[in-house]
Amino acid sequence: MDEHKESEFDLTNDTRCSVEGCDNQQRNKKRKLCNTHYLRWSRHKDLNYDQNVKVTRFWAKVLKTDGCWEWQGTKTPAGYGQVQQETKRVYAHRFSYIIEHGEISDLLVIDHLCKNPGCVRPSHLELVSQTENVLRGDGPTAVNARKTHCKRDHPLSGDNLLINSQGSRQCRKCNKIRSERRKTKGQ
Repeated sequence: MDEHKESEFDLTNDTRCSVEGCDNQQRNKKRKLCNTHYLRWSRHKDLNYDQNVKVTRFWAKVLKTDGCWEWQGTKTPAGYGQVQQETKRVYAHRFSYIIEHGEISDLLVIDHLCKNPGCVRPSHLELVSQTENVLRGDGPTAVNARKTHCKRDHPLSGDNLLINSQGSRQCRKCNKIRSERRKTKGQ
């Protein structure tokens, strides 16, 4: 009887696929690839074929102009582009940023410098903290944070600035006026 010959698809081998970042079990000893990467290599001679196809399909849905690069695919009601990635949807601007710059930390978000939610142009996108992104916006938090004077035109700085227990800024002069009004009403 012939001695046991090692199969090209030896399932008892516990080594991992040789492709960086892949933790799948090696199925092809000769090429040291998992089944997914072996099939990509055998069909397309390209281990990154699926990713290359996704990138090509992504850019095909972008209208490139001198200004913003507008996403032409599915959008949220707020105007942000969406891309199907495996089993979940991701924002198109995040996918664009990842293509250009690599992975995004969970602690950071992308700010559209152009203020256009449908834009996917990498040069219009910047990684920032959530706080920074909110403060760059036009919402009430950002508007109030940019105020330098209260509604009676008192400066919100120096000795006139009061930080309340919730962390909000208040005008000491206006607080004093309100306090005096309450006292006179009560008499």
